[in-house]
Amino acid sequence: MPEEKAAPKKKQGIHGWRAFFLMFGCGTTAALLVIGVFVGSVRLLTDTVTGPAASDERSSLPSREPRESMKPGLLDLCGAMDDDVLKTGLYPRRQDEVSSPPDSATLTPEPSSGFRTVEDECSWLISPDGLTDWRLELSYEAYVESYGDTPVRDRAKTVMKSIEEDYASQYGSEYESPGKSTWGDRATVFYMPGGAPEGSEYSVIMRKKGVVCELSYKPVENGAEADEEAFQAQADPAARALSDEIHFLLPD
Repeated sequence: MPEEKAAPKKKQGIHGWRAFFLMFGCGTTAALLVIGVFVGSVRLLTDTVTGPAASDERSSLPSREPRESMKPGLLDLCGAMDDDVLKTGLYPRRQDEVSSPPDSATLTPEPSSGFRTVEDECSWLISPDGLTDWRLELSYEAYVESYGDTPVRDRAKTVMKSIEEDYASQYGSEYESPGKSTWGDRATVFYMPGGAPEGSEYSVIMRKKGVVCELSYKPVENGAEADEEAFQAQADPAARALSDEIHFLLPD
């Protein structure tokens, strides 16, 4: 005989203490949601007016606006590398004496070069794979303001061209290639595949506004080699961070 189907149960409403707590819970939840929306709106309005709280000196700088000058002591690209690029996973070890880069605006008497300049150089040992040490060197010349007829960008172009010619003369133009488009206004790469006893070497010459930077990577062990992709993986975040720092701080 076929099984008899059970009669469908009538839906039971919620009564008694269950109904009381359900209604109380829904009312409380709704009230909390209303309060949350109100508080969120107030915070959003406050952040819009006052801006987010600064966590350090670099983030406390005002939002980027067109500017005609830069306070002495702000530009420190070696410090930017320490803070923003060389994380603990690279085992960075600073090799030079850490100091503030000289700004010609603070020198007395100020050098009569026709430009306000900031220059520095620094070096580290890093270990991208945790086993092999590379030497990383950074040097830069920043032309912050011009006191004559030559704009700082034109001066930087002249300096960069001279450095490129020196590299091409030393290593050969066949090792030269364009840098990535995210590396400043212009960048040139010189990659030497190496071989005993020289080893591999990778250098980036980058120009951004009135600043010319040189980044150089080379394994410490004599004759050690690294492919171009491995070098570029380290140079990319460094060049982009330096480019952003220069863009933000230097006058337009």
